[in-house]
Amino acid sequence: MLSEYHERMVAEIFKSGGTLDKFMGDGIMATFGTPVPTHDAADRAVTTALGMMAALDALNEDRARRGLPPLVQRIGIHAGPAIVGNIGTSQRLEFTVIGDVVNIANRIQAKCKDTRQPAMMSGAVKSRLTLPVASVALGPVTLDGQPTPIELYALTA
Repeated sequence: MLSEYHERMVAEIFKSGGTLDKFMGDGIMATFGTPVPTHDAADRAVTTALGMMAALDALNEDRARRGLPPLVQRIGIHAGPAIVGNIGTSQRLEFTVIGDVVNIANRIQAKCKDTRQPAMMSGAVKSRLTLPVASVALGPVTLDGQPTPIELYALTA
């Protein structure tokens, strides 16, 4: 089940030129504008999220035909400065992204459960978009571990 889900979601990440950072249990961390910065990283991230939402709908249709229950996903998108590169030791290096931006994206993803939204982006992402994207403002939202509320927007397919 997990491989089937990952297969479809990673295809969406790669379709938009994203970088697959890692699998974390049933989660996926992807970055955009890494390792080479791009002017349209926010557009690519949001396009990927919308593609992932559509891919999950298609997967759930397949699962329903096989008599299997639907899957749900939560997507959090944030933008900001990060440390990008090889992290680790001489025995094991891993190319990854670290910083508060990663933590906030994870907190946005977690907040999807409370808001019952499948995908949300921060105001930092919205302000970087060059493509029109349908979204609903959710207002300033306090995220776990963050001292200041941030503007969140729910993506609408």
